[in-house]
Amino acid sequence: MPAERAQAFSLHGVIVELRSRRAEMVRAATEGWMSFWPRPDGHARPQITVYFHPPGEEQAPTIPDHLPLDRDWPGAECAADDRYLWLRRIDTGTICRANLEQSLIEAWISEQDLAHFGTLAPGLLAFLLAVLLRNFGLFSSHAAGVSGDGRGVLIPAPGGAGKTTIALSLLLSGYQLLSDDLCLLRQRGERIEALRWPRDLGVCPETVDLLPALRPLVASKRPAEDKYQLSPEAIRSPAYADSAPLELLLFPTPAQGPTRLEPMERFEALQRLIPCSLLSAHRASLGEHLTLLRRLVEQCRCYQLWSGTDVAELAELVTPLLA
Repeated sequence: MPAERAQAFSLHGVIVELRSRRAEMVRAATEGWMSFWPRPDGHARPQITVYFHPPGEEQAPTIPDHLPLDRDWPGAECAADDRYLWLRRIDTGTICRANLEQSLIEAWISEQDLAHFGTLAPGLLAFLLAVLLRNFGLFSSHAAGVSGDGRGVLIPAPGGAGKTTIALSLLLSGYQLLSDDLCLLRQRGERIEALRWPRDLGVCPETVDLLPALRPLVASKRPAEDKYQLSPEAIRSPAYADSAPLELLLFPTPAQGPTRLEPMERFEALQRLIPCSLLSAHRASLGEHLTLLRRLVEQCRCYQLWSGTDVAELAELVTPLLA
């Protein structure tokens, strides 16, 4: 049996190690999303371990029948109890299991998924790591985030609300990205700050229509799964800020007509923010996570963002609020 191969990286100070008996699986994961993160000191011990089981290495477990299934994640079903978070890709059968007590992720990769593992790994790891990172004081929100002159803007919303379009509009106007889909949050002194979660962006044709400055950047690309893959570095460099204290919460809704902002009461903002956070999978950290979200709403100005056909000019509305 081949020896295990391992590669570690530092994710905001948390040492994550990827392991497998198939060297090409570790290589595929590290050459994709993991390439955004620095390598740790050679003597640093891993705090989270991710093990990829290749097809045929061992029998994959099944999600226990008594656990209710959540199918909000595209193409997958999830379940959780006090010890484990489970994720199964419905069409291919790949199973992932995060041990919430031991900071261990295991993934049993199907033969069908092995062929495009490098593309698949970032999404699987992002979801599961976001849960385990709570053990280290890093909490997640389903949100885009940007930084303008060191001041952070968080844009929480479910899928399809236009987070990537809004983040790209602000990036084109001189802001830096923190994330276009999942932000990490942590308490830093008296403030809540957002941390970068970098990746290449999936840009739909409708976003290109709304942001014409993107057209020359995607002109030579073919859409993959109806989206263009675009590196933010093609727009500006450096595209990502490492972190930013949050000052503004924008809750987007696509709209016809002009883009506009309406002040939102903090209680309503908290009600909108909670469903965008991964709260249910780890009950032990639920209270700490809710406290962080409450403090975040208290420190930020909160707005409903009606994202209209002139969203390319959004910075004209946002920048004065950060002055």
